[in-house]
Amino acid sequence: MVIYTVLILTAGGSAHMNHKINYRQRQIEVGSISVKVPIIEMGSQRGPSLSITCGVHGNESTSILLVAELVKKLEKIKLQGSIKIILLSNPLATLFNSRVSPLDYQDLNRIAPGNPKGTCSERICHTIMEEILTQEYFIDIHEWPKTETMIQGIVINEQDNSASMEMMKIFNPQINVILNANCYSNSIYAFAHNKKGKKGVALEIPNSNVIKNDDKKRIVASLLNVMAYIGMLNNQYETYPTENITIEKTFP
Repeated sequence: MVIYTVLILTAGGSAHMNHKINYRQRQIEVGSISVKVPIIEMGSQRGPSLSITCGVHGNESTSILLVAELVKKLEKIKLQGSIKIILLSNPLATLFNSRVSPLDYQDLNRIAPGNPKGTCSERICHTIMEEILTQEYFIDIHEWPKTETMIQGIVINEQDNSASMEMMKIFNPQINVILNANCYSNSIYAFAHNKKGKKGVALEIPNSNVIKNDDKKRIVASLLNVMAYIGMLNNQYETYPTENITIEKTFP
């Protein structure tokens, strides 16, 4: 029900400012099965460009809920540049409320850059990478298991003054995690960031069953602040306390 509500909210709508909401689908054929990946686009080709991935794991729906709130906000704001939201990155897994697709049991977030002639998940991953790589900046949203926990931001192999680190500081999660390049090198975020030079962060946010309204507001406002930082919006939005934890991990 949540997914269809988001689609109805956004499909074919016109924004209140000078940009349209464009809804389209990427269709992926695997034998007799056809999988459609829905995508929301707003803005114009002039200016910064950002992509956001939602629902890479099918049992993580919080990002899909928050996208509806983000799009509502963006409808009323003058947008400079373009935003592309991969609304449902793993449709079959979402349909079965499963972390992975029931067709091949592959983790979509461990097989980047995918394969256009491979398994269903590999083909979906390849399609998602094609969409992401058209944009300059990238945010990949995941969620914790069914527990109540803090909002976490992740960057891989970055220096303190990098654009990706600045994006994480602007988002201001309660936990900052800095990983080295060997960590999850075949994840969608790591591949786009390390191999293709896309600036951005990955996020871990509370599960939809336990997330608080204050956290929802904080995440949406923080996403808007990141968009302002990269030059897509003119205003700063609500900010939150700066106390947080920084964790650095090195993997062989």
